[in-house]
Amino acid sequence: MLKFFHNPSCSKSRAALELLRGSQTEFYLVEYLKNPPEKEEIALLIDLLDEPADKLLRKKEELFVRMSIPENELTPNVVVELIERHPILMERPVALTDQKALICRPPTKVFDLL
Repeated sequence: MLKFFHNPSCSKSRAALELLRGSQTEFYLVEYLKNPPEKEEIALLIDLLDEPADKLLRKKEELFVRMSIPENELTPNVVVELIERHPILMERPVALTDQKALICRPPTKVFDLL
């Protein structure tokens, strides 16, 4: 079953959610700021993402900017730690299946998992 990591205050996340609802696909909704993913699940997202681990980070988020972490230090383990401690840093929306994770930007990318 598809798992959808959602932030209701994000327009891209809301748009992807509406597309999912309209598709009649069964999915599990996770408001990840209220129910943050655990370390193992973040690591799984990174493993199943067809992109570098740092793509899962919101690098323009004020908190991240203040951290001043050099790009070359953003290893998968560092990304996991950052998101575990500060879920606001996780890019959104993200969809996850047993075989793949996908950052749904633009929101229509959610169809790539259906």
